[in-house]
Parts: sequence; structure tokens; C-alpha cells
Amino acid sequence: MKHEILAPGIEIYQGDCTEVMRTLEDKSFDAVITDPPYEDDSLYEYLHSFTLKAGVNLVMFCNENYYPSIRPDETQYWIKTPSTKNYSKNCGRFVERILIYRDYENGAFNQLHWSQMIGVHQDRVIERTLIHPYQKPISLMIRMVMIYSNSFVHDPCMGSGTTGVACVQTGRKFTGIELDPGYYEIAKRRIREALMQPRLL
Repeated sequence: MKHEILAPGIEIYQGDCTEVMRTLEDKSFDAVITDPPYEDDSLYEYLHSFTLKAGVNLVMFCNENYYPSIRPDETQYWIKTPSTKNYSKNCGRFVERILIYRDYENGAFNQLHWSQMIGVHQDRVIERTLIHPYQKPISLMIRMVMIYSNSFVHDPCMGSGTTGVACVQTGRKFTGIELDPGYYEIAKRRIREALMQPRLL
């Protein structure tokens, strides 16, 4: 396991998230916002159990056909950019679901302008080339961070680090975990670059 502190309150780990998270149970996260490997029931259930015990919100992305065993409190949708893939066998499905498990007693819920609260998102990745095959738009992750957290976010499957960048830009503390060493280094670079830019909030 590799652990680096990029700035006060900004920490990242390279390793297996279930192993690392066992060492993080005393952290004061107020939200877990993540895009885990799709259709991994055991990981979804572990994340739900972790956040339930901690009394915080959980925001998870999944594909449009996946229905977890634990019903979410809210379901939102991200309409992705259509691609020119082969449609010879079926029509395209450019939608991902966002599953939200809320702690109504202690979890954050911050109201933004009504146009940011409608639950159907059409944000686009603005980088010219995708850094990660499942990369999410920074604007979408900023919105999730602003609504469902107040100060400290954890992403146990951080990929290329978009959630971490969103946290830096909105003044949240962040702890992220990534299993793949290559994407870990990409996430570290992107978060460090964000730390050198003016904050949005």
C-alpha cells in the first residue's frame, strides 16, 4: 500500500480499497462519492455498510441495467456523449444511473440553483482525449460534491482523480484510493495541478 499527502487534508492511497478502508474508519468523512467497478455486488454492499456505519451519504455510479440488492434513496441519471460505436445488434444506451444512499439525520444536502437539482445531468468531459475509459465530467462531480458533502469526501475507486479535483476546487478535504498504479499517478498529477489553481468556492 502506498500513501501520499498532497496537501493538508488531501491524501491518496494506492492499493485495494477494501483493505485501505479498514484503516480509515476513524476518519470524519461526510460523504463517499465514487464510480466503482460496475456490477460488483460485494463492493457495493461493502460501501453501503461502510457509509451506514459512519452515518454519511453514499453516491455511486452504475450502468443503466444494474439494480443493486439494496434500494437507493434517490436515483439520478447522467446522459453521456453518444459515440459512433456499432449498432448492428442493439440501440445505444448512453445513460448511467447515480445511486444515492442518504443519511437523513447527519448527511449533507445542500440546495443549489434549481437547474442543478433536477436529477438528470448532461455534462460533458471537456478534455480532448479521455484520461480514463469511465471518466466523469468535472462539472458533474463538482455538483455531486456540493450537494452531498460539506467538508470531507472519500472516493475509494478514484480512477483518474476527478472527484479529488472537484473537492480541491470546492474547498473540501479529500481521501482517495486507486488500485491501478498507472491511474494512481494520473490522479496524483491532476489533483496536484488543481491545487495550484484558484478555487471555485
